[in-house]
Amino acid sequence: MFNVIRSLTITFSICLLISSTYAEDLMQVYQDALQNDQTYQQAISTWQSAKENLHIARALYLPSIQTEYNYSQKNQRTDNADKHTDTSNASIALTQQIFNVAAWMGIKESSYSVKAATATYFAAQQSLMESTASAYFDVMIAAETVIYDKAYKRELYNQLVTNQQKYKVGLISSVDVYTTEASYDAQAAQLIADQNTLRDNIEALAVMTNHRYKTLQGIKSSIPLLTPKPNNLDQWVKLAIKQNYTLQSQQYITLAAKQDIRVEAGGATPTVFGTAAALHDWAAPDNKSKDSNTLALTVDYYPFQGGLVYANTRQARYDYVTQTGALEYQYRQTVQNTRNSFLGVNANISKVKADQQGVISAQRSLEATQAGYQVGTQDIEDVLSSISQLYSSKQTHVSDQYAYLGQLIELQESAGTLSTESLQTISNWLKKKIIFSELLKIDSQSNPTSQPSFSANKSQHSQIAKASSTLETARTKNIYTIQLFASHKESDAQRYISNIKQPNAFITQTGNWYKVAYGHFNSQALANDALKKLPSSYQGAWVTKLAINKTFNNEHNNRISNS
Repeated sequence: MFNVIRSLTITFSICLLISSTYAEDLMQVYQDALQNDQTYQQAISTWQSAKENLHIARALYLPSIQTEYNYSQKNQRTDNADKHTDTSNASIALTQQIFNVAAWMGIKESSYSVKAATATYFAAQQSLMESTASAYFDVMIAAETVIYDKAYKRELYNQLVTNQQKYKVGLISSVDVYTTEASYDAQAAQLIADQNTLRDNIEALAVMTNHRYKTLQGIKSSIPLLTPKPNNLDQWVKLAIKQNYTLQSQQYITLAAKQDIRVEAGGATPTVFGTAAALHDWAAPDNKSKDSNTLALTVDYYPFQGGLVYANTRQARYDYVTQTGALEYQYRQTVQNTRNSFLGVNANISKVKADQQGVISAQRSLEATQAGYQVGTQDIEDVLSSISQLYSSKQTHVSDQYAYLGQLIELQESAGTLSTESLQTISNWLKKKIIFSELLKIDSQSNPTSQPSFSANKSQHSQIAKASSTLETARTKNIYTIQLFASHKESDAQRYISNIKQPNAFITQTGNWYKVAYGHFNSQALANDALKKLPSSYQGAWVTKLAINKTFNNEHNNRISNS
């Protein structure tokens, strides 16, 4: 008894452990859809209903048996006596179709219809696999978008914090802070929109599966990029023409329509059937009985039915022409879908590989842009653009991998080879656990410029110190700038920089002079080139070496410290 209890306890503990770490994958979602998707359930019942048509058609040609029993009482009163009579009779008759063209042709027509319905059912099975995978991938793409949205937002947050601290110590202008803040706020709004898209896609998947999943499995980093086998477009097209279930269904529908012409034309031919009957009569009080047997051969022929047969036959011919056109359309559609899917698989393989290189290039570009921003050769817009490009490249890389999987499934569906084994293979490639509650959680990180106080963390202080060191090094070198304006009054310099609205302009203080300068250049030649490109309104500007005792914008600095 103790061993049984211990074994049950261990089993229960293992079940709890599995349930706590288990995340639904693509195969589990498909199994849920198999049981709960109403479109697929309708396809099953439609197929089962269509199969009965063959039994109905055959029944018209099989023997039919009719039985009948009658009983009556008759009471007759006369002056002399009352007479009471009971009578009854029972009969059985068997009728067999001997010659009926319409019924015989109808059996073959129903056979084609059942084959069409069966092919449609198999097509519905594959369609369910494709639609489930498509809805699953839509959820995963939306989830990955939110993941990169959050990472991008954190990167902008760190950049905004760094720029704010740089501004407070006079290393950058207020425009850099405002520009970064605008990008951060825009990304915060985009994150909310993408979270809503994720919710919508989860709900769309729930319509099919009747489940709202808390976790699903996604692409961890990369997946195998397998080319179609055989990697030959014409062979895939031939396979699709032979095996595509939707095309097969339309072929049988067309054959059934052709057979229906013969069914309707058969209405103008005679029908012959035979009948065998037995009758038993009995009467009381005499207890008289009589038995009789009958064999009959009946021929029915209607040489004219008001034109009904001819009208039905013509209508059947038109219906056949319609189905022939539908077959041609389905043939072309199958070829097109197969070609598009085949080319799409190979194109997505190339695109995913290009995406991988794009992520590397975007990372290098960001590092170079950030370095240029530190020495003044790049502005904040360049930095923000590089950050955006990096996270966009990462998100595109993941999305294109899901697009590749979708095209691979569509190719197999077009060729009629899609199976649960195909889904299982793809499901095994998805190994990263995605927890939706974490992605849909409202981000508590707010804009640092709107907080009452702010203190940079250790990493941010390190970045600020590095930037300060870079600027100090620049002071000892030949760093040039373009001086636009100078005044003994700080307010004049503030007013001037507000009027020109030049993103890269800043104020420096040298002795009693407040100077408005533009840009940081490593050589006088670069500074002269930049001077030539300035608008003609900047008359009197000249190139000078950068000499900074203090770089600031008091109005903005006070606004931030007091906010």
